[in-house]
Amino acid sequence: MTTADAPSVGHDTAIRNYQVLVRRYAQLLDLVRDLTSALHLNDLLERVALAATRLVECEGAVVLLRDPLSGELQVGATTHPGLARLRVREFPVESSLAGQVLARGEPIVLSSEALQRPTTQSSLRYYEVALLAPAYPQSFAALPLVSKDVCIGVLEAINRSGGQFSPEDMATLEALAGQAAVAVENMRLFEQSDLIAELVHEIRTPLTALGTAAALLDRSDLGEIQRHSVLSSLRQEIARLNELADEFLDLARLEAGRARFQPTRFSLTPLLAECAEIVMPLMHGNGLKFVRQFDPEGLDLFADRVRIKQVILNLLSNAVKYNSPGGQVTLRARRNAGAPQGDGESCSIEVADSGPGIAAESLPHIFERFYRAKEGEQRAQGTGLGLYIARHIVESHRGRIEVDSQPGQGSEFRVVLPLANIAGRLPG
Repeated sequence: MTTADAPSVGHDTAIRNYQVLVRRYAQLLDLVRDLTSALHLNDLLERVALAATRLVECEGAVVLLRDPLSGELQVGATTHPGLARLRVREFPVESSLAGQVLARGEPIVLSSEALQRPTTQSSLRYYEVALLAPAYPQSFAALPLVSKDVCIGVLEAINRSGGQFSPEDMATLEALAGQAAVAVENMRLFEQSDLIAELVHEIRTPLTALGTAAALLDRSDLGEIQRHSVLSSLRQEIARLNELADEFLDLARLEAGRARFQPTRFSLTPLLAECAEIVMPLMHGNGLKFVRQFDPEGLDLFADRVRIKQVILNLLSNAVKYNSPGGQVTLRARRNAGAPQGDGESCSIEVADSGPGIAAESLPHIFERFYRAKEGEQRAQGTGLGLYIARHIVESHRGRIEVDSQPGQGSEFRVVLPLANIAGRLPG
């Protein structure tokens, strides 16, 4: 190539780069429209991670959000297969690349030279790189999510297909990060106002009941028996308000990503026995028969024990509250057949009752926030949040929760969770 050819080559490269940017910005506009159609924060973050992966053709991406209270970086979504298998919930601010980006508010790009020296400080000192060892990344980019001059999170892209992240890649990711930050803040405001509106609606009924009870207690002609009845109603409504407040706070933490899970390896059978002992007095008080059917061994989970206990107790309490007089509650736990011994196995926890069942039109909505089936409202009071929170917890553990029910034949709720592998963690 002659000296005269050099400007032409550089001009051609600039044109190609410009064409790439124009094409990507067109794609980005379509993706931004897709972001605005997301209904929940988790859905939005998954779309951002997928958009980053597709736009710059990388192996995977991670979206992390800064907890407004603790300052921790929590994983909102990832498309990277290695990180998805590890089921990491948060990155340490002090030792991660994401933490550096969060502190500086500026992007960081690492080339293969910096990432392929695991014995030096340039590589393994970073949490993300050590996490993926020994499959060290070939290229890495991390960008801040900035809204109103505040860094609210970090977008990371890992392993650019065919090489390193170019300036054009970084320009594309910066544009996506900017749009994502705005979308996240708007979604948070929307969910917060929506949740508050629903909470206000829900507390009106117990507040009205409390006002009525206070007015009745103020009457001088109220008899002693009636007074005791009103006081009993008063206590029930206060308990209902307390339950609603507790579950609302729990829900707010879960939806904002501020709920911290503490996974450990534990045996499921003793936990089920604990839950059974807790609800046993309630069952006896309602004249219910209790049946337990557990696999004797081999049901080890790697999960947050407290949260799984919360789910099981919610299902058992519902089975008692919405049962028929003299009915039966069955608690089963078993290893699911059909999977080979080892990774990929799961277990099922099933809670069945002999109550009136759930109408077909109510089944698609039973796990929705504040939803209560009409047949259930006639039998017991509730907040309409328990099953929604249970679903959130189960899905956060890579599981699923489902229900089978027919009117007049009772209901069966089933939780399916992955079993821990030999190493004590989730399979995969």
